[in-house]
Amino acid sequence: MKQKACGIITFSLFILFQNIHAQDNIYLPDSLSLLKFGTHICGTMILHGIPDLAEDHGESLNFKQNSLSQMVQSADASVGDLREFYVFNYKDSDGGITQEYDEIDFELSYIDDVVEIWVEKDELKEGKITQEIVDTIMDALVNKTPEGSYDRDRGIININKKLFGDPPNVNNSDRVKILLVDIQDGWDPDNGGGFIAGFFNPNDLNPALPTNNSNEADIIYIDTYPGIYHEDQPADPLRSLNTVAHEYQHLIHANYGHLITFQNEAQSEIAEVINGYNARNMAYLNDKEEISGNVTSGSGSGLYRWRRSDMHAVLLDYQRAGLLHGYLNERVGAEATARITKSKDSGKNAYISALSNAGIDWPEFLADFYVANLINNPELYDNQFGYSNPKFSNVGATGYGRIYPTPEENPGEKEVSITYGGAIYTKWQNTTNLRLNISDDGGIWYYAVTRPKDATSDRVEKLDKGSTTFSGSFDFITLVAVNIKEKNDNEENPGSRGYSYSTSNTGDNKPLVSKYKLVGNYPNPFNPTTTIQYNLPETAHVRIEIYDIKGRKIKTLLNKTQDEGSHYETFKARNLASGVYLYQLQAGDYVQIKKMMLVK
Repeated sequence: MKQKACGIITFSLFILFQNIHAQDNIYLPDSLSLLKFGTHICGTMILHGIPDLAEDHGESLNFKQNSLSQMVQSADASVGDLREFYVFNYKDSDGGITQEYDEIDFELSYIDDVVEIWVEKDELKEGKITQEIVDTIMDALVNKTPEGSYDRDRGIININKKLFGDPPNVNNSDRVKILLVDIQDGWDPDNGGGFIAGFFNPNDLNPALPTNNSNEADIIYIDTYPGIYHEDQPADPLRSLNTVAHEYQHLIHANYGHLITFQNEAQSEIAEVINGYNARNMAYLNDKEEISGNVTSGSGSGLYRWRRSDMHAVLLDYQRAGLLHGYLNERVGAEATARITKSKDSGKNAYISALSNAGIDWPEFLADFYVANLINNPELYDNQFGYSNPKFSNVGATGYGRIYPTPEENPGEKEVSITYGGAIYTKWQNTTNLRLNISDDGGIWYYAVTRPKDATSDRVEKLDKGSTTFSGSFDFITLVAVNIKEKNDNEENPGSRGYSYSTSNTGDNKPLVSKYKLVGNYPNPFNPTTTIQYNLPETAHVRIEIYDIKGRKIKTLLNKTQDEGSHYETFKARNLASGVYLYQLQAGDYVQIKKMMLVK
């Protein structure tokens, strides 16, 4: 089977995308990677068929299969009604790509209190869009969503309205119109081409337009061919559902309208996941320049870059946006994440508002995001550095800025630059007693992700700039450097920040720990898990005890003999109230006490 050809979409189409959000659901092949679009896979588009992807929706939906004859009749519309709608299309003609509105006849095939489903008259027939297909779509919109959704007993419409907000309701009907239409998008099964799976057109919300092409209603357009049916493949309405979830968030955002493009698209990406549909394959994490942000930007820069004029690049932007909000969903939950759509702020201020109730600072969240993308272990540090949602189980960054494979390789002093909101991973493999020296111009946070020899999981430690010694032998030590602060407090032009690093290595197995030290706990403040680090210059009996602020003992965390070197103990405070606690390390004659703060 032949793959479709690439590159037929021209810049003119991206002008269309700027106006109607169609760019978020256009499907083009990419010969280099598989790029996931909800339940569709870009890169495996087949010339004579589309793969059956119903399995991506998780457990099969239990459709009620209501008869169309039982659908609600309303005062202003009823099943079987006919009317014309203006549909924005683009067409490939001898003069090139043209963009225009077509007047198309539709028939109302379903109506209730929240949704109307209209089908293009020429598409409403056996072999194309049947009553069974309409009923299936209806059930997902109104009654059921797949396993993994926010609420399986709610449809897409009600989930999005409950979490993201209210749509504009331009014609005061309290219903959204879903138009199933063969969008004229250049699709050609013989010669290749992409197709637009669906879009939302802001023109429909503006009855005052001087042109005569506004439908004056809340509308989402869903492609029928090849979006739902295709040659040599059975019709599959499930393919369209993630697109509806995505575009309905855009429609809702139009009622509020404060988010920048990156955040608006990110909200639509996470809307798909919240409704139980699949996330994208995060291919951008394989590219060190995409991770660092040191790339040519389109609209916006740094973390929020959005490169409309470059199809491949904008797909990576979708991935980055969707993953950031996927991690936000992990940290603060679906309700707080979805509320960003209604935010009166944009940029980091919208995130600060969502994070504040969870006691998480924006710099901490951004830095933790990059650590989570590297190790993705949901059991580590109480899911601070991983994704519990199975839609993100494949996340794992491989785009290292530099890997030093042997302990003998000394990089000397290396100078590095990171764009605001980006990160760089630097990895040292099979190293012993590594001393790392860091200097910077401010605004960069550092973490060390380490795997000591014979350890079963990674360890995470926040570093200060200056010199840090990792005593003992390690399978790897990875420095995660994150630019968390824009220059001049200007997110529109945040610039870059630089840092430099160098290492030294003794080359032997003698520990570099020269004295007892209670290093501290990380994170601090924490909720509800933190890790206490301490150093032993020799074998000693170690006792760690936890106290409340009044000095009453809460727990003996550790009481055993340990070898020399750096050690880590995890403290879980799930059953404790928020507040300040004390922890005491006693090792031989050494006794030290430090404070930690639990914030729930």
